[in-house]
Amino acid sequence: MSQAQPVYRHYETVFLVRPDTVESDLDGIKKRISDVIEAGKGKVCRWENWGKRKLAYEIAKQQKANYFYVNFVTLHSSVYEIERNLRIMEQVLQHQTVRIAETVDPNAFDYETESKKKTPLYLTPEEAAALERAYREAWGDAGAFDGDDDGDGDDMDEEEVR
Repeated sequence: MSQAQPVYRHYETVFLVRPDTVESDLDGIKKRISDVIEAGKGKVCRWENWGKRKLAYEIAKQQKANYFYVNFVTLHSSVYEIERNLRIMEQVLQHQTVRIAETVDPNAFDYETESKKKTPLYLTPEEAAALERAYREAWGDAGAFDGDDDGDGDDMDEEEVR
């Protein structure tokens, strides 16, 4: 009987780091997470530093945090190790990992195309405007959320007012 092939999956993780963390510590966190992914026979597609942003609510008495994003392909068991490392690092306030694809062939996966993509939070205003223009050209006003259906200037249907 042959042994089952390991299942690789495509993931993304966002984690928040204390705002007073020095640059060398931020680099250390990124290196540690990259090392865990590579030790689990995975590969990092891209890293994004979304910068220091205001939190929606206070976490550990912090109102701001440095946001980081990592996109990677690895074995499912490696995700547990990544999250364990994020939990034990004092500088990390929160983290969340999301599975993008259930199964991925690591030899056929297009790492180059994935590495060139950018998340909306990482886009420059010009890139975001270009994407919005392309969206409106493709979908027209049918895809817009700002339509005033009944013409009274309030963006609400008559049924919603009642």
